[in-house]
Amino acid sequence: HKSNAKNLYSKAKFSTYMSLTKTQGDGIGGEGVVFQPRDKAYKNVVIFLHGLGDTADGWASVMPTFNLSQTKFILPTASVRPITLNGGFPMPAWSDISSISNGSAEDKEGFEQSSLRIKSIVDNEKLKGILTNNIVVGGFSQGGAVSLHFCMRSENVLGGCIAMSSWLPFANEYPEVLGKGIREGTPILQCHGLLDSVVQYDWGKSSHEKIKSMSPSAKFETFSNLDHSACPEEIEKVNAFLKSCLNEN
Repeated sequence: HKSNAKNLYSKAKFSTYMSLTKTQGDGIGGEGVVFQPRDKAYKNVVIFLHGLGDTADGWASVMPTFNLSQTKFILPTASVRPITLNGGFPMPAWSDISSISNGSAEDKEGFEQSSLRIKSIVDNEKLKGILTNNIVVGGFSQGGAVSLHFCMRSENVLGGCIAMSSWLPFANEYPEVLGKGIREGTPILQCHGLLDSVVQYDWGKSSHEKIKSMSPSAKFETFSNLDHSACPEEIEKVNAFLKSCLNEN
């Protein structure tokens, strides 16, 4: 599920990069990349998860282009695990995956482990005084699925949830497992390419219909010429969503 995000904004504004410090790690001892303002003063946090077989570096070049001067970006890299879909070949992944199709069996243990990692990152930021409603969790493809899994079940109102080219895992468990955070207003943005050949558009759309039945304000953006990837127009929509969710004043 790799995207072409690394090539999207390779010529990001130099001034934006200069205002952020890049360090390795995910802030809690795992692998990844972190961007934060040079003065280390920030009000907001964006946690963004890559897709299957990718790493944090696949999306690192995009984050500074959002031009959010009071936001810290945490991009964890998934641990390497054998993937059934790929004949057991090990690669970075948030869970095992046997089939990329609506209704196929999903790896509950993998999703729960990855959700716990996100929770640990969120809890670490809370200890630093960051409010959960100033924390956005998002991702691409499998990373977006984990983001939805975490946010939909969270008891905390979060700043927002972003799922790009993705789906809602364990959809048949809702609304019973719906967390208080969504019921009390965590905003959700889904983006999907109409030509997606990996995570079918109809799967993303049906996931949205399920989500919207529980979160009426949830948004779904369609990109007509997009396959399983990202495009500048989509990044602009994500940027606008982040600015609407976060306190940059």
